[in-house]
Amino acid sequence: MRFHLNTVSLDDFYQKLNQIGFLHKNTAQFHEFEVLKKFGTGYLQRYSYLNGLHLSLGRMLLNEDLTYSYDVKHKYFELVYMNSGYLEIFSEEKQQLTGVNAGEFVLFVNQSCKGWARLPKNHLLHFVSLTIDEEYIRSLTAKGIDITDRIPAFRTHPAVAHAQKASLDIENLINKFFLCPYDDETVKKLYFEAIVLEILSEYLFRSGVRQYPPELPVFLDSEDTDRLYLAKQVLTERMTAPPSLEELAKTVCLNTFKLKTGFKALFADTVYGYLRRARMEKAKILLKNTRLSIQDIALQLGYCGSSSFSAIFKDHYGLTPKKYRQQ
Repeated sequence: MRFHLNTVSLDDFYQKLNQIGFLHKNTAQFHEFEVLKKFGTGYLQRYSYLNGLHLSLGRMLLNEDLTYSYDVKHKYFELVYMNSGYLEIFSEEKQQLTGVNAGEFVLFVNQSCKGWARLPKNHLLHFVSLTIDEEYIRSLTAKGIDITDRIPAFRTHPAVAHAQKASLDIENLINKFFLCPYDDETVKKLYFEAIVLEILSEYLFRSGVRQYPPELPVFLDSEDTDRLYLAKQVLTERMTAPPSLEELAKTVCLNTFKLKTGFKALFADTVYGYLRRARMEKAKILLKNTRLSIQDIALQLGYCGSSSFSAIFKDHYGLTPKKYRQQ
């Protein structure tokens, strides 16, 4: 059989999970839904905050597809990131089917949204979903963080945007959810909220580049800015064999002067300074989450061997890769 839920809100979705074979375990800090063995394996954890913030962390392998229909009628901002697996989302308003693959995220930014989503069977699904209601935006305003003037810009986006490859900055923030250093659930919940604010800040910065352009020492129009973000993405995706400055400039259709000057002005780092930082962040993830040897990690990140990689890692973090892994 296939699982199908008709839901009208996030609360409604979680309430109906029990009906299809998810065992509800309630704690003081979060709700956990465990997949019963006859339906698959895994869990879904939900952290809810009183002021309109909801965070879900899921890891599951289902025996049957799970499809749920939704019809949300309130202002909200939602980001869904797939760490592994695959997700399909259909917007009735746009008649648009969006597929979200591993390493990609999709944004819902709208006043209302209607459609369906499908979690496929026989795929290891590892994902994060964070939802911010307008109530949460108002609570930030009450704390002196007024971003309400940026909300109208959010509302101009379609209900479901195309899936996007996550930038290194977003990917690193998302991975913090899975690398939480705290065991105490109260501290963990506070830590998670801080990550959500970082993600919101990153999104606000990216969406505000055109509306609130920073004062830069070199003129950058909107096309230049897009090309510089593309250059950053190319470096992230090709860190094993990064392009030369000339090749990168040609790839993103900029001259080398504007590439170097614009990159430094926009990202506060040089092209290869960013590449080094990106490699080091990726190294931390691989050291903590895989059993790859230090030599293999070095080669995967584009270094000729473990010696040069270890020296750069120690210079960057103050300890060797081996000692970092043992922490």
